[in-house]
Amino acid sequence: MTTLHLALQRLAAAAARQAARAATLAALLVLSACGGGGTGTPAPAQPLPSSALECERLAYPCDWSQVDAAIVAESNRLGGDVAARLDAGGDTDAAVAWLKTQATLAEVQHDERSIRFRLPGGRGVWVLADEGRPLAPAGAAAPLAAPRKQAQGVIRAGATQRRALVLSPFRWQHETFAVDHVVARLAAIDGYDITLRQNSSEDERTVWVDDYASFADYDVVHLSTHGAELCRDRATGQRIDPCRIGIDVGVTVQPADDIAAAGYPGVELFVTRKGHRHLAVTPDFFRAVYPQGLNQKLVFIDACLGGDPTLMASLGGSSGVTLGFSNVVYAEFAQGVGDALYELLGRGLSVQEAMARLGDSLAQEDGTRLVSNQRDIRLRDLLGVRDLTGGELLADGSAVDALSRPGDGQPDRLRLALQVDGLTPDRLDGVALRVSRDGSTLAQLPLAGSAVADGEDRLRFEFELPLGTDTQPGETLALRFALSLPEGGFTVLDVAPRVQDPSALPREWQMTSTTIAYGVGSTTTKIANLVWELEPDDDPTRRYRYYRVKSGTLTVSFVGDLNSCRTQWETTLTIPTGASNHSLKFDTVAGLFDGVANAAGQAVQATGVCADGSTLPVTTSAGGVYLMADDVPVAGGGTSGFSGAYNSGAQLPTLIEYSFTPLR
Repeated sequence: MTTLHLALQRLAAAAARQAARAATLAALLVLSACGGGGTGTPAPAQPLPSSALECERLAYPCDWSQVDAAIVAESNRLGGDVAARLDAGGDTDAAVAWLKTQATLAEVQHDERSIRFRLPGGRGVWVLADEGRPLAPAGAAAPLAAPRKQAQGVIRAGATQRRALVLSPFRWQHETFAVDHVVARLAAIDGYDITLRQNSSEDERTVWVDDYASFADYDVVHLSTHGAELCRDRATGQRIDPCRIGIDVGVTVQPADDIAAAGYPGVELFVTRKGHRHLAVTPDFFRAVYPQGLNQKLVFIDACLGGDPTLMASLGGSSGVTLGFSNVVYAEFAQGVGDALYELLGRGLSVQEAMARLGDSLAQEDGTRLVSNQRDIRLRDLLGVRDLTGGELLADGSAVDALSRPGDGQPDRLRLALQVDGLTPDRLDGVALRVSRDGSTLAQLPLAGSAVADGEDRLRFEFELPLGTDTQPGETLALRFALSLPEGGFTVLDVAPRVQDPSALPREWQMTSTTIAYGVGSTTTKIANLVWELEPDDDPTRRYRYYRVKSGTLTVSFVGDLNSCRTQWETTLTIPTGASNHSLKFDTVAGLFDGVANAAGQAVQATGVCADGSTLPVTTSAGGVYLMADDVPVAGGGTSGFSGAYNSGAQLPTLIEYSFTPLR
């Protein structure tokens, strides 16, 4: 069973449990900041221009530091007093009526769940009244319309390193705010550097406002937090267009100081049940900090109402991809969705392909679902290329074999196999591979009809690449493989392998050896079959070349007398990769070879048959030396294979015969 199937099973199980557990989940998982939502489903909000901050249009302070300290203190006090009235059993209508008797208000709006007010010269304060779910779908239910064809292909195609930021300001509240699954999925993608920041206690500030202002430094951002929304004003019965949306930053225990020191436009104050204070950021915050949006990035706001269209518009810019939930979401369900989605993205699927494959599993039982701004992107490049002659995966400095002899005056070719992740054979119309060397195109090859499935979400395409010139032994080939993608954009692999010198030592040897060790009344025979490979850090420019065991077996048999009882046994040992006391060294200048293979002893249980017909249990050991060579000359440096022998010279000698055959 694949990890995706397991993720989907967990997701389905979480959805099935929702109805039975709704009451407890509301208290444990949703928490106070997931309140909000209006009645009915408003039409999709039209995003404001990126430069049009509400505070500028309505001429009130954009930053709490611009607000008089007395107004800051009064805003904080009134928020706490309103929350106390709601805690005592009052409803939002009565609380707003009371609030209007206490102060002159620049604005106030509320629904059944939430109140937002602002004092003249002040900034917005939210009072979130209920930890339960909205009575009806909220304004974010309709995703922002954005052309899917605004595709960027792969995030920073061809990059060798990418960065991801994972934030969980409320990790302390409950296990369901853990983001380990996101970190693990992203860390499994080659080349991703993951920054995890989370608050482990209510007063911790590991995650704070500055982190929300750092998204531009990353390629992928995943934020697990709370959200609140107002889409309809009960006092007027009118829809609020666009809906008001706030994304929780974290708890403040010194609200007057913290909001004044926030230092960014678009920060507002959340007051939750029992008067707890949080800071929150609004679309104005993201418009101010990222005036051009977060282009060519993926931002996943894993929060209640994180799929609000205005919020998405403030983040997406012209080409960024944003994800969020259309309404209040249970954190347990959101975890399952994130796990399943990132598993598919890690395989190389695009965001839209992954969401289409997950289908209805992206929706809670009540209809809340993961939505996007309908753009597409992939988290990683999709290509790997293998040299079919030598079998090696192409990498900077790796060896590649030309089909004709380098340096012979004839144009050379390579036999290659392209591996493509995240694509299937039915989506290859118009998909083509372009291979270039130093900026000059060597080949353009369509994949449709030629590429074949090579496992789940992986293709294989074999081809010959004409280089157009006669290569020289050891020459570096600066190659670029660029594959167009069905949704638009490209995935890229830049690699610089070296042309294999046919006169150089092979990268792997096949060794066979036969060892016969004579003892008093006994003979031990060892038959070895090993593959040796160049050490991973071997330097081809050095005089001495070193090899280690890649794999192999050693079969040991014994016939002889032990304690006057005739004993015979045979066993086979597995020689592991990089086994100790195994090494080969070649002196490429002097043409000399040194080698040793000494297997660690392994206990053997045998039975001896004695002269009187009785039997005797015997415990002995199998292993020992089966290759020994010290500065042995090899013809031609050994490049075409060689053989040799060793004789210990003892009265009861150990004899070893060995042969080496080049593999590649």
